[in-house]
Amino acid sequence: MKNLNQKICVALVTGLLAIGTVSTAYAAENSAGVADFINKSADSAKKALEELQGGRPDEARVELKNVRQYTKEITGQAASKKLQGANGAIKEAVELIDKGDNKGAIAILTPAVQSLKEIQEGKY
Repeated sequence: MKNLNQKICVALVTGLLAIGTVSTAYAAENSAGVADFINKSADSAKKALEELQGGRPDEARVELKNVRQYTKEITGQAASKKLQGANGAIKEAVELIDKGDNKGAIAILTPAVQSLKEIQEGKY
C-alpha cells in the first residue's frame, strides 16, 4: 500500500510539472505572449544601448543576452527578417563588447534597437 501511495504521488507531481511546462510554452505561442516578448526584447535592447553609452559594458552584455533569450520566443509574423537581422547585430555587439570595442558595439547596436522598436510598433 505504501508503495502504491508513493507511485500515485510521483504521478501527480509529474503531471503537475508537465501541465506547468505546457502552460509556459503556450504563453509565448499566443499573440499576447509574443507581444510580451517583443516588448521585453525592445526594452532590454534599448537599456543595453543606454548602458553601453554610459560606459557600463558588463551591464549591457547582460541585457543583450536577455534580448537573445527573449527573441527566441517570438514566433509568427513578428519573427521576420528584420528580427533576424537585429539578432545578428546583437550577437556581433556582444562579441565587440568582449573585445573591448564599445564604440563599435554602439554603432552596430543602434540600428538593431531601431529595428526592434519598429517590430514593437507592428512594422515587421
